[in-house]
Amino acid sequence: MAANMESIESPNPDWASLPSDLLYLITRKLSDLLDFIGFRGVCKPWRASAPISNPPPQQFPWIPDFNVSDRLRFFSLFSGKVFTFPVPPQLKGKDWFRPQLGGYLLVGQYPDKDMSLFNPLTGHHVLLPSLDDSWFPDCVLEQAGDCMIVANRSLNPSRWAFFRLGDQKWNIRKILGQLNWTCLCCNGMFFSYNWYTGETKIVEIATDDLILVVPSPLGKTKELVCFVESFGDVLMVATLRVWPNYDKFFIYKLNVDFDNANHNPCWVQTENIGNCVLFISERTGFSFKAGQFRGSVSNCIYFHGGSNIYRYIIEDGGIATIPCPIGTWGFFVPSLQYPNTSSLE
Repeated sequence: MAANMESIESPNPDWASLPSDLLYLITRKLSDLLDFIGFRGVCKPWRASAPISNPPPQQFPWIPDFNVSDRLRFFSLFSGKVFTFPVPPQLKGKDWFRPQLGGYLLVGQYPDKDMSLFNPLTGHHVLLPSLDDSWFPDCVLEQAGDCMIVANRSLNPSRWAFFRLGDQKWNIRKILGQLNWTCLCCNGMFFSYNWYTGETKIVEIATDDLILVVPSPLGKTKELVCFVESFGDVLMVATLRVWPNYDKFFIYKLNVDFDNANHNPCWVQTENIGNCVLFISERTGFSFKAGQFRGSVSNCIYFHGGSNIYRYIIEDGGIATIPCPIGTWGFFVPSLQYPNTSSLE
C-alpha cells in the first residue's frame, strides 16, 4: 500500500505519457490559438495529439491594432491578452488592408502593385494574381474564407473584382456610378447598397446579371451600417446615428425567393437573431454562434468606437463597454489554416 501511495505522489510526473485522447480533449478547451501553439511546443507526444489540420473550434475574434509598422498587435476579447507578431522585412512598405477572416490583404507600391495574403499567426504568405495596369484597389469590400472582393471607388464607373483561391485571375466588374463600402458576397450573389435611393441591388457574380432590386426599409431616420451573412440569412444592420455614436440598432432580414418570379423581395425587421452574435465594423460584419464560446452572450452585437469595444444587447438596447488597450481596427478572426491553399495545389 505504501509503495502504491509513493508512486501516486511522485514529484516528477511524466506529462508526456498522458493518453492521446485526453490530450486531444484538452486542446478542444483552449480559448486562444496561441495557447494551442504553445501546447504543441511542449513535447513530441503533445504535438502529435494536436495537428494543425485539426485546430481548436472557431476562435472568438481579436481586435487588430490599426498601427502597422514593424509589428502587428491584437487584443483578445476572450482572454483579455495582447498578442504581438513581427512583420517580415519583405512585407514592410506595402499597403495593409484591414484584416477580417484569417489574414491581411497586402498591395505593393506603384509600379509593382503585387497582391498577396498574409497570416500573422503562421507567417504564411501567398501571392495572388495581379489586377490589370489600369487600376488597383483602395478598399476590401468582402473577405470570407477563400473569397476576396476588392474595389476602387474613385473610378467612374467604379470597379470591383472578385477572386477565389484557385482562380487564375481576378474577375473584374464595373458598376455605373460610384460604389460605396456597403456590399456583401453571399451564395454566389453580390449585394450592393445604393446610398441615394436606399435600394439593394443583387447581382449574380458568375454572369454579372442584375437579379433583383430590393427597396429600402430605412426611411429618412435610419442609416445603414452593413450587410451581414448569418448562417444562410442576409441581414441588414442599421442605426439612428452616424458612426461611431450608436443609440440603437435595427436589424432586417432579407425575405427573397430567387426561384419565384412573382415574389416581391423585401427586408423584414427582426429583434431576435437567436443564438447568434454579430461583429460589425464600418460597412463590414460577420456572424458567430454564441454557444461556441464559454461565457458569450447571444442575440447581441459587438462593435467598436474610438478606443473601446461595445456590446449591444438587441432585446433591451443595453450597451456594455469593453476597454481596449490598443487602437481598434475592426474585428479579426485568427486561423491557422488561412489562406487555405489546397485549391492551389
